[in-house]
Amino acid sequence: MDEQRSRIYLNVIAALLNCSSDREVMKILAANSQWIDEGFVQVMGQVADDMVSVGRNYTADWLLNLSQELASSLNNQATPQNLELYQTFLVEVLQTIQDNPNTQMAYLLLVANQDKLNENLAYVLQAWARATLPSLSEIAAQYTAATLVEFSNLIKGFALGNNEVNIEIAIIGYQIAATVFTRDRSPHAWATIQSNIALALCDKPGTACAKGDRIRGERADNLELVIHYYNQALQEYKHLDFPDDWARAQVNLGLAYWERIRGERADNIERAIECYRQACTEFTLVRSPQMWARAQNNLGLAYKERVCGNRADNLELAIECYNQALQVYTRSDEPEMWASVLNNLGNAYCDRLRGCL
Repeated sequence: MDEQRSRIYLNVIAALLNCSSDREVMKILAANSQWIDEGFVQVMGQVADDMVSVGRNYTADWLLNLSQELASSLNNQATPQNLELYQTFLVEVLQTIQDNPNTQMAYLLLVANQDKLNENLAYVLQAWARATLPSLSEIAAQYTAATLVEFSNLIKGFALGNNEVNIEIAIIGYQIAATVFTRDRSPHAWATIQSNIALALCDKPGTACAKGDRIRGERADNLELVIHYYNQALQEYKHLDFPDDWARAQVNLGLAYWERIRGERADNIERAIECYRQACTEFTLVRSPQMWARAQNNLGLAYKERVCGNRADNLELAIECYNQALQVYTRSDEPEMWASVLNNLGNAYCDRLRGCL
């Protein structure tokens, strides 16, 4: 390795170590893509070893993890030959989904081809759609788009492989399907796809609005997109026409506002409360006990942290909501949720300003 190239490697690594966010890291890598090769990854490992020797273990671990990701990416670089293999695999999966509605066979295909669940598949999916969909009749295009939605649902929930990449592939699939199921031609299907994209975007650990793991992008940006897509869906999920879809979107939108990083905290909580209240006009204890209890627990959390209004009144409302939720979340039927809501209720009582001392 020549001295000039080695010096460039070290300068890029130094720039990476000074980054304060994933976005900055991606910008540095993109700006220096011509230097990202096996030699660069090797030097990253050497720098990490030097850091360990002086006690900078946390930074060394971060640098090693990044070097492993880059090494994996370099190993999966696209060539015309392997892109053809990816397309063959994609077509096989889509055909399997069409032939087997329960998706079990398609799931087994994903298990057997985890090595193809990467950036190359995302690229091939977009290229295949651009080349295929325009040549199809309207009915055939809709059939294919529906298959893409099922594929995206499947890979979004696929527990193996790189979850980050799985989520990104799912989002691409949904976005392609939305070009066929447009708002003017298929309003309900379009709204459902908007909701699916929102669920995928907020699929991350520690995020209450869903249960998965989208790692890419800044969390604040992702939450803004979640809010955007749920608001899009609610333009077509009319309360009278699609009451369950409407109410479920209200609950999820409330969670997104509750977690929102941008904007005033007080305003975000008020928006969350309004969404939950709206949802509870449709999700009732008798008709939809699980969703009603979920909304009640979320309302309790929002009232407890509410900035607007009287603090004592808000705490009383929080206590009432938690007690409502406990009508459904019982120790025998749902011990984990029962314990969680009971803990929330205990916290509210600790902060309570009314009642006997």
